[in-house]
Amino acid sequence: MSVTSGDKKQFDGRLLKVVILGDMGVGKTCLMRRLVYDQFDLYAFHTIGVEFLTKEIEDDDHNSYTLQVDIWDTAGQEKFRSLRTPFYRGADLCMLTYSLIDRHSFQNLSYWRKEFLFHARPKDNFPFIVVGTKLDLADVHTRDVPEDWAELWCQQNAVQFHTETSSKTSANVEKAFLMALDAWKRSNASDQLANLSFRKMELQPDDLVRIGVRSQRRKITKKCCFF
Repeated sequence: MSVTSGDKKQFDGRLLKVVILGDMGVGKTCLMRRLVYDQFDLYAFHTIGVEFLTKEIEDDDHNSYTLQVDIWDTAGQEKFRSLRTPFYRGADLCMLTYSLIDRHSFQNLSYWRKEFLFHARPKDNFPFIVVGTKLDLADVHTRDVPEDWAELWCQQNAVQFHTETSSKTSANVEKAFLMALDAWKRSNASDQLANLSFRKMELQPDDLVRIGVRSQRRKITKKCCFF
């Protein structure tokens, strides 16, 4: 499988909506921007509301797909809660993220999974993937989530795919999204004809949407990324 940068044309491949969920500050925006632009921005804005970008992807059989990668982060603001249902619904994949140096963000994986299932009302066997972030900081002194914890959580929640990534070094970022595509293909293997209707691709690969309050830059820290 491969991931390629798109230009300003409309893609011919199937559009898959990938929703990335997780606690504020785990690195969702950095993960998305590393995939789409192959860049790491230490001063990335914090997403409040919805942010999305697109990326063309190809599997081993040379089938073309376009991932619309969507981030949902309300920063705890109540006024955005009504937007959850329309945002979650229509998703083809859900990527649950946590920081390898923040145990609390890992413990909240179950919350994000339940929230998605409640608002999205997806079909049975919906594909989830679990992604740990900030691998570059997860040495013996700072790692707060052992890898076997995540593997056990995945087993208990019937999630087939898990990986650890670093947006700063780009380690396993492309792998994570290719695994997400694989998870979607496996989930749809039994009903390909019913579920493989094509959507017209209207978004441009560098489209960006933010809803609500203007984001503020944070102070520099030693962490790999903020969002």
